[in-house]
Amino acid sequence: MTAALPPGSPAPSGSDGGNVSGIESKLPVRRHHPSEAHFHRMLALIRASYFESDLAGRLTFFNEYVTRLHGRSAETLRQLRPKDFLAPDDVQRVYEMFETVYRTGNPSPVMEYQIIDADGRRVSVETATSLLRDDEGTPIGFCGISRDITERKRTEKALRDSESKHRGIIENMEEGYYETDPTGQLTYFNDTSARNLGYSREEMMGLSYRDFMTPDTAAKTFEVFNAVHQSGQPAKVYACELIRKDGSRSFQEISVSLTRNAAGEPTGFFGIARDRTEALQMERDLAEREAGYRQILSCAPYSITVTRQSDARYLEANDAFCTRTGYSREEVIGATATELDLYTDPADRARIMNTFNLQGGVDGMEVTFKSRNGDPLETLVAARPLRFRGEDCILFITTEITALKRAQRELAKSEQRFRTIVESAQDAIFLKDESLRYTLVNPVMEKLFGLAAEAFIGRTNEEVFHPEDVAAVKRSEQRVLQGRIVEEDERWRIGSRPRIFHSIKVPLVDHDGRITGLCGFTRDMTATRNLEAQLLQAQKMEAIGILAGGISHDFNNLLQAIIGYTQLLIAETPSPDPRAGKLRAIENAARRASELTGQLLAFSRKAESHPLPTDLNQAVRQVKKLLERTIPKMIAIRLDLAEPIMTVNADAVQLEQVLLNIGLNARDAMPEGGCLTFTTANIQPEHNFRRIHLDETIQDYVLLSISDTGHGMTPEVKQHMFEPFFTTKQKGHGTGLGMAMAYGLIKNHRGHINCESVPGQGTTFNIYLPAIKEPVPPPREEIEPAIARGRGETVLVVDDELFLRDLTRDMLSLHGYDVLLAESGEAGLALFKAHKERIALVILDLIMPGMGGKQCLVEIMKIDPRTKVLIASGFAMDAPTGDTILSKAAGFIQKPYNMAKLLQTLNEVMGQKPSDDG
Repeated sequence: MTAALPPGSPAPSGSDGGNVSGIESKLPVRRHHPSEAHFHRMLALIRASYFESDLAGRLTFFNEYVTRLHGRSAETLRQLRPKDFLAPDDVQRVYEMFETVYRTGNPSPVMEYQIIDADGRRVSVETATSLLRDDEGTPIGFCGISRDITERKRTEKALRDSESKHRGIIENMEEGYYETDPTGQLTYFNDTSARNLGYSREEMMGLSYRDFMTPDTAAKTFEVFNAVHQSGQPAKVYACELIRKDGSRSFQEISVSLTRNAAGEPTGFFGIARDRTEALQMERDLAEREAGYRQILSCAPYSITVTRQSDARYLEANDAFCTRTGYSREEVIGATATELDLYTDPADRARIMNTFNLQGGVDGMEVTFKSRNGDPLETLVAARPLRFRGEDCILFITTEITALKRAQRELAKSEQRFRTIVESAQDAIFLKDESLRYTLVNPVMEKLFGLAAEAFIGRTNEEVFHPEDVAAVKRSEQRVLQGRIVEEDERWRIGSRPRIFHSIKVPLVDHDGRITGLCGFTRDMTATRNLEAQLLQAQKMEAIGILAGGISHDFNNLLQAIIGYTQLLIAETPSPDPRAGKLRAIENAARRASELTGQLLAFSRKAESHPLPTDLNQAVRQVKKLLERTIPKMIAIRLDLAEPIMTVNADAVQLEQVLLNIGLNARDAMPEGGCLTFTTANIQPEHNFRRIHLDETIQDYVLLSISDTGHGMTPEVKQHMFEPFFTTKQKGHGTGLGMAMAYGLIKNHRGHINCESVPGQGTTFNIYLPAIKEPVPPPREEIEPAIARGRGETVLVVDDELFLRDLTRDMLSLHGYDVLLAESGEAGLALFKAHKERIALVILDLIMPGMGGKQCLVEIMKIDPRTKVLIASGFAMDAPTGDTILSKAAGFIQKPYNMAKLLQTLNEVMGQKPSDDG
C-alpha cells in the first residue's frame, strides 16, 4: 500500500513507524482529524489496515494491522518499496491509481489488488486512498485504509464453484464510519457513508444527522445520543430510516459510542452504519424467490429430491420425480430409495455415496433406475451437500437421458454404418468444412492419391495438390457451398502423371438448414476416359469410312464407264491410228483413278481382299527387302521377330502395302538418318482393350510394332493421322490416303492399328491381327488366262446406271453374248420370269434403289435355284454379309473392271455346274 512518486514531484523525507504509539512524534499534521487520540480510536474501531506514505511511496505511518497483513515487521516494511510486495500483475495498476489521486486530489474508489506476504502467499486486499496535505495544503503523501478480503475472495470462488450456492444471494455489506460533534453535526466520515447516502464528501461535510433522517429516526437518534452522552456507554445497534440525496430511502443499522479527548472529556459521537437497505430488500425478494423456487421445483423437468444424510430418507421430492418413478409424493416422503426399489443395480447407491463422500458431491454419474412398473430410467445424477431444515442433507438432481441414450445408441450404429460404408466403398469419399478443409478421407482416397489421411485432414486443396489443378475445383466447390450439387471431371496430378477423376459433391446441411461443408465422391476415370476417347475416335473413323466407301462406289461406277468404253474404242481403232495412243492414255489415267478409289475402299474396309494363312515374319522380311532398295542407307532397318510366330489370316499384298506406307512415312520422319525397327510378338490383349478395339471372342493375337527414331508427332497430328486426305507433307508430295488405307485394311482384317508418339522421341505403330490355327500353305504359280468369247448365251444385266448397262451390253455383244438389260431389281426380276429358259447368267448390281441386288438374288433363287448370278459392286464382299450373298451367287466381280476381267469371270462362272441347294 504505497504509491509511485508522480513524475516531477519532490521526494520528501519521512520516518516509518511499526505501530501507532511508536510513531506519534513523527506524524504529519492531519487536517481532517480533530485529535490524534481521536484518530487512534478511529483506527481501533475500524479494525482495518491504515497506512500513510510519503510521495516517494515509502511508508511513513501504519498501524499494527499493516504488519499483520504483510506478515513482516515494521522495520522490514520501512525498507521495502511498493513493487517489493505488490503482485507483479497489479504493480502498474496501483501506481496509476496513486498517480491519479495525486494529480486530481480526489480520493480513489475502493480498489482491489493483491500483495505478496512474507511467506510468498498472495493476499487480496481492497483499499481506499486519499491525498495527505500539510497545513499549507501542499501534498505531502498518501493515506489509506485496506481490508483483507482474501477470505471473501475464497468464499466468492467457492460460491461460484457450487451451483446450489449460486441460488443464494451473497453480498458484501460495506460499513460506513462517522464522527459528529456533540450537536450531531458530521465532523468526519468515510466514503462508504457518503456513498450509501448518495452525497459527495464535500456535500456531506457539515450536515447534521437531522438533514438526512426521517423525523421519527431523528427523534430516536437524539434519544440514543443523549443516553450515550449521559451513561458514557455505547448504544446497542438500532435501525434507522435515512433519506438519500435523491429522495430514496436507505435502511441502516447504526451503532453509537462516545468520543473523548485526551483528558477523557466527551467531544462528540462516532459509530458504524451498516446499510441494510439491500438486505431488507433481499429478505423480501428471498421470500418471493422462495415461493418462486418452490414453483420452479414443482415445474422443473428434472427430478429433484432432498434426502437426509443420516438415514437416506426423502425429505423433499418434486413432481417430475414422482411422475417418472410412478410414486405419489406421500409415498416418497419418509421412504428410502431402497425401500421404493428404485435401483436396478443396488451397487449403484454405494457408487454414488462413495463418490459423494470422496469428492464432496457427484457430477453427471450415469445410473439406471427403474420405475414402479419396472421400466428402466437411464439418468445422469448430480448431488450436493445441503443444509435443509436444520439437518445435513443431500440435494439430488436427476436428469432422465433414456431417450438421449437411445438416440446415442442409434447414432453410434449409424456412425458405424457410415464408417463401414465409407471405409469399404470402392470410390474415394471425403468431407470438407465451410473453409474447404478436409475433415475426413476414406482409405480409397489415401490409396488413390498416394497420401496418408494426415496429409489431407485440416488442409485445403491448395495445401495438398499442385496449384494449377485447384482453381477450377475451388470454383465448383464454392457452388456446392451455395447449395448446388456438382458433378464433373477433375484433373489432378499424381506425382508427375495427370489423372482424370469423376467427382460428385453435395452440400452438408445441419439441423437448422445451414450448410456446414460438403461431401464428395471421387473415382479415377483415367482409363475409362481414355477408352471413351479411343472409342469415339474409332466411331469417327468408321463414319469417315462409310462416307469414303459411298463416294468410292459412285466413283467406281463412273470409272467403269470410262475404262469400258475406252477399251471398246481401242478394240475398234487400228494401231496405226494416232487416236489409239490417246485412248490408251485415257485408259491408264482411269486405272490410276481406280487405284485411288481402291485406297479409299481400303480405308472404308470395302476393298476386295484375298486373305490366306500368312507367316507375318516372312511378310516383314519381304517388306524389309523392298525398303532397303527404297530408303537411304543412313537409316538402319532392324528386325526383332518372335519365333515361332502364330499364323494370321491376311491378304499378303494389302499387308505389304500397309507396311510399305508406314516404312516410307518413317523415312520422311528421319531425314538425318535413324533406325526403323520391326517387332513381332504373340500376345493376349487385356479384356477392355479387346472389347473396345478387337474381337472379344478371340484371345490370341499377333502384335506387329514398327518404330522409328524420327521427330515424332504432336497430339494434334496423332488425332487426325488416320483420316483420309490428312497429310503433313508439302503440297504435291502426298495424297493423305496412305495411313487411311492402312487403317481400313487392318480393320478389314479384323485387327486394330494405333500410334504412340512423343515429339522428338520417335513414333511406334502397333498392329494387332487375330491369330489362327491353320498352317501357311505353300506358294502357287499364277497363270495368265486367255480372253474367252461367248457362244451366244443370253446374259441379263441388272444395274440402275444407264451408261453401265449400255457399256456392259456393248462389251458382251462384241464377244459373242446376247444381252438383256434391266434398270432395277423389279425390272430384272420381271425379265427373268419372262426369259428364264434362255437366260444363262445374271449380272446383278448390289446397290440399287427399290429392290436391291440382295433381295433380287433371293427372289431369282426362289424361281430357279440353279440360276447362275454374278454379283457386280464397287464394294468388296466382306464377312458376314459377303458370305451370305456369295453362298447364293455364283461369283463376284469388283467395279471398276476391264473387259478382259469381265469376260474371264463370265467364262469361269459359265463353266461351273449348277448348284442344287438354294
